[in-house]
Amino acid sequence: MLRTSGPSVTMQFGRKGGSIIIARVDVWKATASDWQAIEMFNFDNALLPQQTITKPLALGSYICVFQCYVHESLNGKYDFDFQISGQQTFFDSGDVNTTSSPDDSKVFKDQFQLTVQ
Repeated sequence: MLRTSGPSVTMQFGRKGGSIIIARVDVWKATASDWQAIEMFNFDNALLPQQTITKPLALGSYICVFQCYVHESLNGKYDFDFQISGQQTFFDSGDVNTTSSPDDSKVFKDQFQLTVQ
């Protein structure tokens, strides 16, 4: 999946339900011999239903890894929506409470290409 943005990259993360939901986006750039971590967008305040983070990135192409952690709390229900500059990128909803354990959890992980122009 390809997403484009200007040099000020805005990422939004929305959450709701009876679970603790946090997310992170790691931004990577390819080098001649390896990968270099460039930036991280942390959506780690589970008390906020919506978080928006804007950070400057140099012009170029990046690989971004999205990771979302859902931890059962009140009832296991969750709903999240991740967008880049208003472009819906990842979303999911459901119930993480799948066992008799009081602390079920789920991890969502995916990646996308980000072009900053």
